[in-house]
Amino acid sequence: MTPTILTLYAFVLPALLAVSFTARADVLASSTFDTDAEGWTFINDARNFGWSGSNGNPGGNVGAVDIGTGETWYYVAPTSFLGDMSAAFGGMLSYDLRQERTTGQFDNSDVILIGGGLTLVFEFDYNPGTDWTGYSVKLVSGTGWRVGNVLGANAGDSDFATVLGDLTALYIRGEYRNVSGFDNSRLDNVFLTAAPVPEPASAALLLAGLVLTGVAARRRS
Repeated sequence: MTPTILTLYAFVLPALLAVSFTARADVLASSTFDTDAEGWTFINDARNFGWSGSNGNPGGNVGAVDIGTGETWYYVAPTSFLGDMSAAFGGMLSYDLRQERTTGQFDNSDVILIGGGLTLVFEFDYNPGTDWTGYSVKLVSGTGWRVGNVLGANAGDSDFATVLGDLTALYIRGEYRNVSGFDNSRLDNVFLTAAPVPEPASAALLLAGLVLTGVAARRRS
C-alpha cells in the first residue's frame, strides 16, 4: 500500500469512528417524575399507587404495592407515549426500577406493547434489585421480542410496524414477588427514543471519507 493510500485510510477511519460516536437519538417521550406522576397509572392487583418527590434516581418516582390476588400488575404509560410511534422502530425503551425486597421472585413479561390489534412482549433475564436497576431494550426484530406472550413467535419488523404505527398501550411490569406480604416497586426515568441518526457534521465527514476511499481504489486499479 502506497504512502498516499495509507494517508487516506488514516483519514477515513477516524471519520467512520466519529459517526458512531456522534449519532443522535431523538427522545420521543419521557417521564422523569420530577414534579408529579406525569399521567402514569397501573393495571391489575395493586394499591396505593402514587408519586414520591424523593428517593428517585434522582428526584421523584412512582410506585405501588401489590394486593396479592394473583394477577401481575403493571405500570401503564400515559398518552404521551402512545399513538403513532413509528419513529421508535429501531430505537430504545429504557427505564429504572427497584424493589423493596427480592425474595420469592418469578418471571413474566416485563414490557408489553399493544397496537394495531397485535401484542408484543419482552422478558429481561434479570429482575430489579433493591437499588435502582437500569433496563434498556431495542425496538426491532432479533432482540428477543415475542408475539402474544413470552412463548410466542419471534416478532418481526412488520410486527413492530403494526404495533408502533398505532400504539395503544405500553405496560412495564411492577410486580416481581410471588409471596404474600410487603411487596412493592418504584419506577423512574422512562425514555422512548427514535433510532439514532448521524449528526450532519458526522455525515459530511463520512461522505468525504467514502469519496477519498473511492479515489484511492481507482488509483490502485
